[in-house]
Amino acid sequence: MLRRILAASFLLLLSTPLLAEECAWLSTKEVDAALPAFAPWSVMVGGAAGSCKFLGTGEGAIVFGANQMIKADAAQAAKFVRGLRPEMEKSYTVAPAKDLGAEAFTYRPKDDPLDDRSIFFVAHDGRIAVIASLTLTGPVTAEHIAGASKLVHAALAIDKNPAAIAAATECPWFVTSVLKKLLPGAGFNQQRFGNNSCLAQAAGDAVTVTIVAAQDPATIMGAGSGGCTGEPVPALGPEAKVFVCEGGRGHAKVSYVSGSRLIEYAFSPAKERVPTAAERALLVELATKAPARTNPAN
Repeated sequence: MLRRILAASFLLLLSTPLLAEECAWLSTKEVDAALPAFAPWSVMVGGAAGSCKFLGTGEGAIVFGANQMIKADAAQAAKFVRGLRPEMEKSYTVAPAKDLGAEAFTYRPKDDPLDDRSIFFVAHDGRIAVIASLTLTGPVTAEHIAGASKLVHAALAIDKNPAAIAAATECPWFVTSVLKKLLPGAGFNQQRFGNNSCLAQAAGDAVTVTIVAAQDPATIMGAGSGGCTGEPVPALGPEAKVFVCEGGRGHAKVSYVSGSRLIEYAFSPAKERVPTAAERALLVELATKAPARTNPAN
């Protein structure tokens, strides 16, 4: 589960935005003040809560982004952060980040010629867990880390904002009645990450939806589908397919094109198995009935 959530977080931090919506919990003025060397900053991905990403001024990719995860309680948020650290220590250089909390840490690439140009932050405060990143075109300094840490504190503070919490825990791209059929287990919850992705979980099973804008979305629809077999889904368009993937952790996904967007719904069981035909049918039903299919504004 940790690997699945981390992979989703990386996707959100790196994905192409759909709209330059304002970030409700962090203004560009605050980012300018925290990281003035790259001001003025602009919003790449915004929204009420879940995920925001900002682009700095300068040559190349200068990006700060943060993903917020709302856990059931503080104990679950702490468990998430503690569990992630040993995973990161396998491949990254990890260091404590006590200014962000007793269990908070940073991790950076190692054995890479550009390993000094990016840093990731993992922290929690109460039931909010955050994974954030800062990527520069030059070395990340202690001053940059201190400035980015201020922004991570802002990401952790959303639990004090009821409107932000409400927005983050309801996904507009899911149909809850269908979703609960696919995720009937205990602990059902859903969370929105910015304006282009959501995650729902229950008893270790997970469903994600990702919406990506592209000039020719049909050409990227099959990316990452190695080890998968696909069948047409005529109700979602001529390119639409439901894939069954057996390589690695078994999962199913429905991919289709709507205008200039590639929309993908995926289901991953908690146990290492291939989703059943009934589960695949529910995933197709979810993709067919969900508003992401017909809403052109996002």
